[in-house]
Amino acid sequence: MLQRIAAGRFATERDAWKNASPSAKDFVCKLLTVEARRRPDADQALQHPWISKRDSVARSYVSKDIVDALCSFSEASAFRRACLLVMAISLSNEERAEVHKAFLEIDKDHSGTITLSELRSVLEEKFHIEDAAVA
Repeated sequence: MLQRIAAGRFATERDAWKNASPSAKDFVCKLLTVEARRRPDADQALQHPWISKRDSVARSYVSKDIVDALCSFSEASAFRRACLLVMAISLSNEERAEVHKAFLEIDKDHSGTITLSELRSVLEEKFHIEDAAVA
């Protein structure tokens, strides 16, 4: 495998690549360019759209799982909400701090509640989910 990479021969159609976006594949292919003068340097690599897009998401405390959980919570019955609140009490201090940071990041107006428009804004900005996809 190393010999193929050294010669610039590798495939991005294998199972390991099936979930990689075209932008991710482009990034890796550019970094594996054999000819050094055609290969991007570190600064150029950091400017690649796949990295610059990921960088803004990586700095966020809001994960897709948190957004999904908020959507699910908003649709839950009163009993289910009560059960989830009891479960939240059992979170460790570290877990509570993570949730608190994510909440503050979503609650743009610092009202103590997350409005639908704030949730939509996070989905669009961080996860590139269009407004129409948000119920």
